[in-house]
Amino acid sequence: MQGTIRFVNPAAERMFGYKTTEAFGMNASRILEYQEDRKTKLVRLLWAGHWDEEIELTGIRKDGTRFPVQIHGSKASTADRTVFTLSVRDITKEKRADERLQQLASLPDDNPLPIVESNLQGKVTYINPETSSRFPDLRAGTSLHPLLAKLPDAIKQLAEEGIRRAVEEVQVGDLNYELHVCYVPSKRFVRLFAFDVSDRHEAMYRAKTTGRARYVVFDPLLDREALAKSRSVFPA
Repeated sequence: MQGTIRFVNPAAERMFGYKTTEAFGMNASRILEYQEDRKTKLVRLLWAGHWDEEIELTGIRKDGTRFPVQIHGSKASTADRTVFTLSVRDITKEKRADERLQQLASLPDDNPLPIVESNLQGKVTYINPETSSRFPDLRAGTSLHPLLAKLPDAIKQLAEEGIRRAVEEVQVGDLNYELHVCYVPSKRFVRLFAFDVSDRHEAMYRAKTTGRARYVVFDPLLDREALAKSRSVFPA
């Protein structure tokens, strides 16, 4: 497999900064960087024809900047040659979000967010003090609580799609929470972060009932607060 580029679509042109005319004839190693073990695995999967698992590599733009990517591939053969097609996805934002969640998880006892850890069957193994404060009826050893209502669905999604993080929403009493459920493969458990999004739901409800749903979702104050909260957890 020579790895000579024959075509890039418009999305790839924007991602890497090369026009098709520039990329034609270029070796794929100019835009994809990988360690030898990743290269061996990539070649093996490409010759197999297709695969479901994701491979993480490093993309290289025309200006030399590097960024994390996930790729999938397929193979098509004719009488005289074999062509491989790679689908490349920029995962920079996901990586930053994962890093931020890892930072939040590094000192869970001091974290202002409710944090819950469970095994892969959804049984709670740890709750931080903030969780105990907000949900005194949620205790380690249980799997039944309104906050955990969507946890089985999230765990199933993590397993079936091979992703690192699933997002669900639940209602606990009068409050709405956005749950970020992350798989920790080294310890084979999931960690749940609960973000209170009740203000967002209230703003959307007010916009709908006042006939402004097509134009304004947040009022200015709530919009600024929501933006500040999202940036503090998932910076751009």
